Amino acid sequence: AVRDRQSDSWLERHVAKGHRLEGTVRVLANGEAIPQNGGPQLGEALYFTSGERELVTSLLCEVARPSRSTIQEYS
Repeated sequence: AVRDRQSDSWLERHVAKGHRLEGTVRVLANGEAIPQNGGPQLGEALYFTSGERELVTSLLCEVARPSRSTIQEYS
């Protein structure tokens, strides 16, 4: 699931949903993006691919599990 930072609500649709997480990217203060090994860490961007499409998200600021009722809304 993906949560919108401004509204704090879980998004029904997001480009990253259903795509494979390929890795993470650490963005340095000078804007340089460095690929990272290992699992996602706070402060890193997530890198997803799906065929021809690539997506680098904004920086990961929290990892949380949606409530059961939110998950049921996705069905």
